[in-house]
Amino acid sequence: MHRYGSPVEVSLRKKQRSVLAAAEELGTLTEPDPKAIRGRLLEALLRVGDASFAAYYTMTEAGGQTLLADWQVEGDALVDDALSLMARDPLAGPPFLNVRRPQPIETRTFLEGSAVWSSWDAMQETEHYRKIWAPNRIRDQLRLLVYEGDRFIGWIGLLRRDGDPPFRRSDGQRLAPLVRPIRAALIAADHLARLGHPSEGADLVVRDDGHLELASRHASWWIDRPGFVERLAFFVRAYAAGDDAPMALLRGARASVTRLSGDHGSRFLVHLSDPPVLLRAADSVLSPAQRETAKYAAAGATLSEIAQALGRKPETVRTHLREAYRRLGVSSRLELARVLGEQARPA
Repeated sequence: MHRYGSPVEVSLRKKQRSVLAAAEELGTLTEPDPKAIRGRLLEALLRVGDASFAAYYTMTEAGGQTLLADWQVEGDALVDDALSLMARDPLAGPPFLNVRRPQPIETRTFLEGSAVWSSWDAMQETEHYRKIWAPNRIRDQLRLLVYEGDRFIGWIGLLRRDGDPPFRRSDGQRLAPLVRPIRAALIAADHLARLGHPSEGADLVVRDDGHLELASRHASWWIDRPGFVERLAFFVRAYAAGDDAPMALLRGARASVTRLSGDHGSRFLVHLSDPPVLLRAADSVLSPAQRETAKYAAAGATLSEIAQALGRKPETVRTHLREAYRRLGVSSRLELARVLGEQARPA
């Protein structure tokens, strides 16, 4: 008999103490720079999480497609480069991370991959796996989705590569003390990132070789960011070479390009603006049955028509619709249609 418990118990106690120390450290963050705040969060996660690297990223929607809007990686520069290329490559929307309708537990705790996808085979069929996981030999993730109200702030978590064991539920439970300070710090970083930015956007004139010739008065808010000019040049060169995508996400800015005519070679006008904010869907508070019922009701279907379409009793439909009204805070079908119609609009 020994006084300190088994070696496994001692190891778990040490890990828990390190998590608590990290939580206390994150609770006192005072950096004025959003990138520095996110960097501290990722460093703390990596220090206590037994992972290959830690990552943060957020998304936006444009033209009905989901794109990476901003990201930060601690522990692996190659993954950061891969995400830079992916910012120009749209991903499928709901199957990607389902940030429009997250499960409640995803916003309350770090969730391992096995709790997100139904099976490893199902995961391998996703665009997420083909474009991110497979090229970077990622094996599993432990993730937390962060919102401020209905506004999507971002995803943050740990990732393990092939050869490492998958995360277990106990890993997420052990990191529970970090959830509150990480959420608060990510929201604060988001607020800081939006301070002082030009609401009207900015314009640039760029040559076909990517060289920046002219910039409007407010452009420095974007082009002074590390690596931004290089990504801008890559985007313009690709467009000049025949890429037909006139829009891209360049590290926190939406860039749209127009070819200018002239006698001195090709030049391009690039307009920079903030990416649209991704909002949680209004009907995310509904159960699947309530969501189905509300969709039919908002389209004008009667109770009997809904019951027939869904194979349910009219009394059951009435109960689902009543609860949907309560959760959405509406009192009529007109209000229901308005709320469900507004959820698809970007902020």
